[in-house]
Amino acid sequence: MPVEYPPGHAWHYAVFIPAPSPSHARMTHQNPYLTLPDDYVDTPDWSLGMVLEIKEVLCVKCRLPYGQAVYEPACAADSNPDYLRGGKRDRAWRRSAPPGQSAAEVAARRRLEDPALMQGSRIASF
Repeated sequence: MPVEYPPGHAWHYAVFIPAPSPSHARMTHQNPYLTLPDDYVDTPDWSLGMVLEIKEVLCVKCRLPYGQAVYEPACAADSNPDYLRGGKRDRAWRRSAPPGQSAAEVAARRRLEDPALMQGSRIASF
């Protein structure tokens, strides 16, 4: 179920929370939700109070950092969210192989060649 944000930027913090053990990492890999403080009560750092360093402040809708988007009051994702998806319009034309050089044609030609002649052409003459 997608979250509905109000118009404008939706600022969020990007932080790193250390995994206390491999079992916690496995648990959050299977279920990507974390409940604070319940999931961290048994860790030694929790008794002192866990300090989290904020790595970045960014808009979760347009994925721009605070420094780039703070002076734009309207979020670009409100008017056109398709720019996050990408697609064919920005991609270069695909080049096709010249006639007789496609993978299927080369494989068919190799199946028809005589293995003895192919091996004989690789024998070094002394």
